[in-house]
Amino acid sequence: MGMQRTLGKIEQAVDTLTTDSRENIRKVSRLSHIIYAAGVVVLIAVAIFSFTANKLADALIAALKK
Repeated sequence: MGMQRTLGKIEQAVDTLTTDSRENIRKVSRLSHIIYAAGVVVLIAVAIFSFTANKLADALIAALKK
């Protein structure tokens, strides 16, 4: 009888670990998507900033040449 109780506890522990593992996989997957999206947003912002800074530098150089 004691062995059945122990086996039941082990089965419950394995089920709990399996459920927790699935939840963690979902969280990590969601987090990786968020990090990827943040990287894309930063890349776009850097590209826009670089373009704007280049145009401002060109305008400043043209104004200084006059």
